[in-house]
Amino acid sequence: MGADISIEQARTAAELWAMNALVVVGGAVGGNDGRLGSVPIFSFIRCVDDFAQHLLVLEGASDVLPLFLGDRGDSIRAVLGADSLSRQAPVETENPFEVLR
Repeated sequence: MGADISIEQARTAAELWAMNALVVVGGAVGGNDGRLGSVPIFSFIRCVDDFAQHLLVLEGASDVLPLFLGDRGDSIRAVLGADSLSRQAPVETENPFEVLR
């Protein structure tokens, strides 16, 4: 953020990550029929040194999860800025999911 990508573009990347994660995890457990829950989201945002709006980017992901998981999609979030990420990705996120019985 701040150099070669806008907040909106990075936010879209975070949204896409969340949707992809839901598809992959849902496929692994046989669908999301009320059995998936999200636990804390931890992200790195590739940004310039003086960027201070990390949470605006991560909200892209945290806004998508409740759309598919309801209240089980609300989660604690943590985000840090980084000078570089693998393959110049704007966002790198870790979000374990919980399989509810």
